[in-house]
Amino acid sequence: MLIAIIAFVAAVAGVWAGRELFPSPPSPGVELHSLLHDGLELDEAQRTKLQALESHFAVRRRALELELRADCPSSEHSAQLAA
Repeated sequence: MLIAIIAFVAAVAGVWAGRELFPSPPSPGVELHSLLHDGLELDEAQRTKLQALESHFAVRRRALELELRADCPSSEHSAQLAA
């Protein structure tokens, strides 16, 4: 039992150390978003158009995510089909 506890603590410590030493890189979308909003000098018309595009995309993305969830059977439903 003591060995299991030591192994568990070592595993948790290893995960923590790995996350601290090697943080995950930001997703490419975040970098692009930051570049568009902070790195470019956009005029007011361009900012307005960019905001409209982002709003439209957010609605479309949500609709696509909901459609994918509707198409994917839940694990409970899959278990029923397998039986």
